[in-house]
Amino acid sequence: MMNILEIQNHGPLITGSNYWESEMAARGYYYVSINAGAIRLLVPNSMRAEISEMRKGAKHVVVSMLPPEKWEDGKYAIEWMVEDGSETPYALHLSPPQIDRRPPPEDVGREFIATIWDQKKGRPHKCLERPAYLQIVPSLPWLKRIDR
Repeated sequence: MMNILEIQNHGPLITGSNYWESEMAARGYYYVSINAGAIRLLVPNSMRAEISEMRKGAKHVVVSMLPPEKWEDGKYAIEWMVEDGSETPYALHLSPPQIDRRPPPEDVGREFIATIWDQKKGRPHKCLERPAYLQIVPSLPWLKRIDR
């Protein structure tokens, strides 16, 4: 049986969540939650070492998503790319079950806050915050930078 993920918010901040005890986290799956102008990446404990890779030179985050009609369970729907100016930026590809909601098309082009969260002493811990930009793309992987 799949547990329902719960996230407690204080605006863009995560104040509590059962994500880190979930089957999804135990399997090493990342999760994206959107709230109050923030796109938040929750990192499973088994992948904490990846956070230092995401931090290196991080200028902003580009979230590329397929158009709503192309979202299919089991296929990638969102790309989370940390723009660091390199030819090989850090990128993740997530499927619909790893995203709490589909961003509405009217959010495309506006600036968000991207935050990365792990668990520290049993509580959510914000590890990184950068500007984020959302775009709709025809296919994934996209891996193209947005110059800001």
